[in-house]
Amino acid sequence: MLVSNEKLREAVQVGIDQADKGELHDHDTVFAQLKAMAAEAKHG
Repeated sequence: MLVSNEKLREAVQVGIDQADKGELHDHDTVFAQLKAMAAEAKHG
């Protein structure tokens, strides 16, 4: 199931807000989180 556009916009806005506050993550952390989210979505 694909993420709804609204949920995607909300997630992007959270990231923008965090970046504006200097709360940034390195690419290894981001990709690890994305992989975990994809695995969770795949398994229910």
